[in-house]
Amino acid sequence: MIWMTWRQHRTTLFILAAVFLGLAAVFVAVTVSAGPVSEHPTNPTGIHELLYRLELVNEVLLPLPALIGMFLGAPLLAAEYEHRTVRYAWTQSVSRWHWLSTKLLLLGSAVVLLATAFSTTHMWWYTTAGAPHEGPFRIFNQGPLSFPAACLFAFVVGVAAGTVLRRTVAAMGLTIAGTWAASIVFVNWLRPNYMTPVTDANGASTSGGWFLSQTAVRPEDFVGVDSGGRINGLIPVTTFQPADRFWTFQVIEAGLYLGLTVACVAVAFWWVRRAVA
Repeated sequence: MIWMTWRQHRTTLFILAAVFLGLAAVFVAVTVSAGPVSEHPTNPTGIHELLYRLELVNEVLLPLPALIGMFLGAPLLAAEYEHRTVRYAWTQSVSRWHWLSTKLLLLGSAVVLLATAFSTTHMWWYTTAGAPHEGPFRIFNQGPLSFPAACLFAFVVGVAAGTVLRRTVAAMGLTIAGTWAASIVFVNWLRPNYMTPVTDANGASTSGGWFLSQTAVRPEDFVGVDSGGRINGLIPVTTFQPADRFWTFQVIEAGLYLGLTVACVAVAFWWVRRAVA
C-alpha cells in the first residue's frame, strides 16, 4: 500500500519538493554569501528584493500552503473517484481505514518535512541577512511552527474537499477558498487576541513586536502612567504584542491549525466509510 501510494503521487511530491527545497536553498545561499545586516541597503535590490517580494506575497495570500492543498490534497481522493479506481481499491483485502490512513500518513509526513525545511531556512535568512530589526512577527505566517501546521491543514482541507465533492477541479477551488478564509480569520480576529495586547502611552516603541493600533485619548480619560507627551493636547496610546511573545503565539496557532486538521481528517474518514464506490 505504501509503495502504491508513492507511485501514484511521486511526481507531485517531486515538484513540491523542488519548489520548497529550491526556495530553501536560495535562502541558504543568500544568507551564507551576505555581509553583516548593517551593510544591507534600506531598499533591497536584486535577489534580496525578489525574496522580499516572495515573502510579502506569501504573507498575504499563503500560496505555498495552497499549492500543497490544491495539487496534493485535492486530487488524492477526488481523482480516485473520477477514475473509478476506488472500486478496485475497496474490493481488496486492505480496509478503507487502512487505505486512507496510509495515504494521509505518508503524504502528510512529506508535507510537514518540506514545510519545516522551508520555514526554518527562511527564518534563518530573515534573522541573519534579512530584516531582523523588524522583529519576528513580520514573518509570522512563515514561522517554523505555524507554517508547517498551515501546510498540513491545507493538505487535509484538500483531501476532505475531494472526498466530499469527488471532483478534482471543484475540490481545488474549495481548498483555495477554505485556506484563504482560515488565514483571514487567524490574522484578523484570532491572532491579535491570543494574549491580551500591551497598551502603552506617549509613543511607546514596539521594539520589534507586532504593532496593532495607535489612538489618542483625552488626559482625563487616560488610565496609566502619564509621562506628559501630547499630540494636540491628547495622549497617544499604542497597542501592540511584544516581540517576546512570538514563540508562544507560534505554539498557539500551530495547535489551532492541528485541531482543524484533525477535524478535516475526521470528515474524510467518516465520508469514506459511508461512501458507496
